[in-house]
Amino acid sequence: MTNEQNCNTNKLEYEEKNGKIKALLEKDKWLVKKPEEEVRQKFIARLCNEYGYFPEQMEQEKNVSSKSKRGTGKAQADIVIWKSAKDKQEKKHAFMVVELKQEAINLKVEDFFQGANYASWCHAKIFIISNGKNIKVFRTHDEKLPTEFSEIAEIPHASMLHNEKQLNEFLIKTREFKGDEFANTLNACHDIIRNTDKLDPAEAFDEISKILFLKIMYERVPDDDYLIFSKEKVEKDMKQYENEIERKETSQTYIERKFNGVKNSFKEDKIFEDEDKIKISQTAFIRIVEKLQAYNLTATNEDIKGIAFENFLGKTFRGNLGQYFTPRTIVNFIVELLDPKFGDLVCVPAGGSGGFLIKTFEHIKEKVLKENAQLKNDKKIELFGHFELLSEEEEQALSKEDKKTYEQQKEEYNKKFQEKSSEYEDFINQINEQEKQQIEQLSHKSIFGIDANPRMARVSKMNMIMHGDGHNGVHHHTDGLLNINGIKENKFDFVITNPPFGMTYSTNDESQKTIRDKFDVGDTTGEVANLFIERCINLLKPGGKLGMVLPEGSLNNSNLKKMREIIESKAKIILVVSLPDEVFKNAGANVKTSLLFLQKFSEKEQEIYHSTKTALETIHKEQFQKEINNIDKLLSIRGKKSLPKEEKKILRERKKEIEKIIEENTLNDLKKELNYDIPMAKINKAGITATGTECENELIDLLHSFREYQQV
Repeated sequence: MTNEQNCNTNKLEYEEKNGKIKALLEKDKWLVKKPEEEVRQKFIARLCNEYGYFPEQMEQEKNVSSKSKRGTGKAQADIVIWKSAKDKQEKKHAFMVVELKQEAINLKVEDFFQGANYASWCHAKIFIISNGKNIKVFRTHDEKLPTEFSEIAEIPHASMLHNEKQLNEFLIKTREFKGDEFANTLNACHDIIRNTDKLDPAEAFDEISKILFLKIMYERVPDDDYLIFSKEKVEKDMKQYENEIERKETSQTYIERKFNGVKNSFKEDKIFEDEDKIKISQTAFIRIVEKLQAYNLTATNEDIKGIAFENFLGKTFRGNLGQYFTPRTIVNFIVELLDPKFGDLVCVPAGGSGGFLIKTFEHIKEKVLKENAQLKNDKKIELFGHFELLSEEEEQALSKEDKKTYEQQKEEYNKKFQEKSSEYEDFINQINEQEKQQIEQLSHKSIFGIDANPRMARVSKMNMIMHGDGHNGVHHHTDGLLNINGIKENKFDFVITNPPFGMTYSTNDESQKTIRDKFDVGDTTGEVANLFIERCINLLKPGGKLGMVLPEGSLNNSNLKKMREIIESKAKIILVVSLPDEVFKNAGANVKTSLLFLQKFSEKEQEIYHSTKTALETIHKEQFQKEINNIDKLLSIRGKKSLPKEEKKILRERKKEIEKIIEENTLNDLKKELNYDIPMAKINKAGITATGTECENELIDLLHSFREYQQV
């Protein structure tokens, strides 16, 4: 029996006793029990037991360079695996390098610099990182310099290592499932509920969301490290639970208890109400668990998972709830043009399904990650200098003299690495802690949203969690025009919205009139979209920016002249974009729309506006002052000399006419005095057709042009 066969028939067992852990790769050796050693020995056992590797082809704490001595630094790979024991003995290039951490940190390849560096040096095909719970597997691309890493599906089984075709096919697979695959699975789950439990589309969606959050809850804190939330697990748990019911230890069904766990787990997130119940049948539940068991929602890339969830939302809700979906091309354009950064406060009134919230979160998060990655790279260069690692082929092609020089440079780089890798790791940990705090702030204290529809508020929270978090500031409120939970005037750096169209607040309904009276434009219009413009400006800090979708009539309707004057007294228009008619047709809206971008006056600009207006008003009032004084004098006469009612009426009407002339002349001169160009653009293709399919997107070029315009 070979060593390889022996490994597959006799499992390696993790052992610890008397404060020590058995070293599985070294006979009769026991190591001091430390968290990182526990992780390592369990991982070695897993490599052997699950993936068919055997101890003779592995080594732990492998030094980065054969010339370096143990103890000269911390630059040692946690586990190194060769294709065979013979390859290891002959000191050939290793096949796989594993780098481990005991803490549950986010797994990013640049944070495992020592292991990544070693994987590069020895031209290993696979680089694995793990924190004891989660695992990420990367394929190395040493033909690209510096060496690049791309995530792959899984740790290859040892049986593949000597079948080049099978191994290469395995290595080109991506780790995450495709977005359309997951979206199709969710649609299939939706159909199961509708067909089995006869729920309408919106109710069926609610039930799927409950199961998705049950799955996420389990993935975060699994009962069993080696048993995923699967049909097998559910049926096993149900059988055990039936025994508890028979013994009258509980009155709840298995599904009810699981959902109560979900409500408790996400209580602080306010995803579900206390009175919410799960309506799905046991039959449908098991079928859906089976459909979803292939996917790891916690480990999967947020972009893939999020887009799939949005596609599912679109197919489920478009039609009766289409107004809650702004096309992604429009969302991307507005957020990228406004360009919020870390530390900015962003509000999305009328948040709908969360498109603007998600894009804002992703936009800022990407900036944070890029900036921190750049800091890490700069520090790496500062400590270790520049050295280009050659591929195997390039190294073999070197002349004898060049190879000698290359080896000297390589050894010098390695020496620096040995000496300063601890300093670099300390810096990495510092930046990671900084990044963790930044993402925490972004997730909990930076982005606020509100929607009047309770289901959409919940959908928005779920959508954001699928995209990687940032949901804590999302709230349900019966009216987005009112303050709630930290959403108040003069607070936000950016406000982004696509308010409801076609709704009007009446002056006959007392509650609607009360809201309308809160706004200066309320005297002129009760159209919700127009009230939202003023609402959004009020939410902004001085100098803050607004980007919003609105009916084109809001800008050019002659009846709304007063409204535009009020708006222009508070903010400067920085861009107007006329969109094609077809943009919102797939969402069920036929209204012609525009994008409006405003910047609220700074305190100084507001002061200049009012002082200029007051000065101009004084000039124009002086032209009519004698006539105004005379009218006031005549109207003030009392007693027998008082003028007849008809003459008083004529005088009052004349005074109103004069005041209107003064106001119009003042505003006309004010526009001339504070004249500025308003960039305007008309888009014929905005990336989406009337049927929802992709098309040319002129907004991309417009974004580049506008950025150039701003720099002039």
